[in-house]
Amino acid sequence: MIEKNTSEQHSGGSCTSRSSVTIPFRNEPSAWGILDEIMGDKQPQASPISREIESYFQDDVLPRRDDDGNSSNVLNWWKTFRHIYPNLVKIFRINCNIVATSVPCERIFSKAGNLISEKRTRLSSEKVELILFLNANLESSDQ
Repeated sequence: MIEKNTSEQHSGGSCTSRSSVTIPFRNEPSAWGILDEIMGDKQPQASPISREIESYFQDDVLPRRDDDGNSSNVLNWWKTFRHIYPNLVKIFRINCNIVATSVPCERIFSKAGNLISEKRTRLSSEKVELILFLNANLESSDQ
């Protein structure tokens, strides 16, 4: 609403009057209004992978022991649920590297013992780590 102040001079003195003028608001479509009409109540569609992850997070936690008191086997759990979580099983297989023996660890200690000797006492620990890392990766690239 717009108010207009007017002053008028009359023969008997001055007179001030106020008048109100209502200007109708035109409901022109705005960019946001058009977007809201197009989108409406649409919810973004979740991808199958995100639905799989949501389902995994809503699933019960694997108990540490079963009803008989035996330790739960994570590998058996993933084998059981591999059809429900096919994408997560792939990630599990890549990241769950369970070493069956301690042989690789013993090899690293043996190589470190050979590397650090009376003749090589000035090698820093960072250099020893780098040499062992390069040696281990050189062997794996030869296979």
